[in-house]
Amino acid sequence: MLENVGVERAALLVISHDDRPAALTTLRNAKRLNPELAAVVRTRDQQHVEELRKAGATEVIPETLEASMLLTSHALQSLGVPLYRVALRLQEQRSSHYRMLRELFRGTLDSIKPEASEQERLHSVLMSEGSPAIGQSLSELDTERDDVSVTALVRDDKRERYPGGATEVQINDVLVLLGSQDNLERVERRLTGSGQPPE
Repeated sequence: MLENVGVERAALLVISHDDRPAALTTLRNAKRLNPELAAVVRTRDQQHVEELRKAGATEVIPETLEASMLLTSHALQSLGVPLYRVALRLQEQRSSHYRMLRELFRGTLDSIKPEASEQERLHSVLMSEGSPAIGQSLSELDTERDDVSVTALVRDDKRERYPGGATEVQINDVLVLLGSQDNLERVERRLTGSGQPPE
């Protein structure tokens, strides 16, 4: 079935049904045919998010989380909280739960503009020979403690989006990081042993 619909050439797979075993099977088969395929998957709650991600989901959307945020937004508006504050809060929550959204420009709310030093951006870091990060897994690097995410890894000219925490850093890997200017500088110094800020 997947071959018939051309999954080898697809850029995105969306699984919108609520059948977890079937979703896992579809994900594994699709990733086997197209390892670079991005996949967005629906699930009932957050219990199986990590399982679906390990199977190849780029993003997992839990129904209960979205329903809770919708309920909260209505409650806040009923209490008289300004709409822009409600929208900002929902944006922050979705960005923290959904990794893909963290790569989107945050200026959609024109009335809320963060300071330039706090705006998040993407930055690539080459892991040269001698870098302290060589041989460590992404989990061991723990960039999240500095509010920096590893959104992709480029190895041998192949780009892997949202690599798993067990991925071990090798010489000449390029890590694509997302974070604020200050946090990116701090993480790059830690990963490379260099005192140079990102360009």
